[in-house]
Amino acid sequence: MKQEWYEAKVKYVKTLDDGTEKKVTENYLVCGVTVSAVESRVIKELKSVISGEFSVEAVKRASFKEFFCVDGEKFFNCKVAFVSIAEDGTEKRQKSTMLVQADTFQDALDMLEEGMKGTMSDWEICSMSETSYKDVFN
Repeated sequence: MKQEWYEAKVKYVKTLDDGTEKKVTENYLVCGVTVSAVESRVIKELKSVISGEFSVEAVKRASFKEFFCVDGEKFFNCKVAFVSIAEDGTEKRQKSTMLVQADTFQDALDMLEEGMKGTMSDWEICSMSETSYKDVFN
């Protein structure tokens, strides 16, 4: 079995800077083989970070096709269209989602463009947005 990327939603009570408590749901990106293995990994990783009880509410396969991973605090969802010309001369666009780890939107854009260098087909960015991922367990 090959490893894939999964999204895990975790709920817990977080103590804020002012000392108040708030229920939060955070999303984590995890590399794993099965949903149960990913859930076990999340529990293991977060035991030492979260004080008190927490629950893994959902685990699902991530929807992106490519992950450009570098040092950075944020994660950006990038929708890219690969452009090709069909035999009848019409343009065809095949959309794909990619994830880029970077500190800023501009850094993410630069990283995406660098990662796409050498791509055989023409491509264009359809959209970029910051995700809610808190961390990656690779």
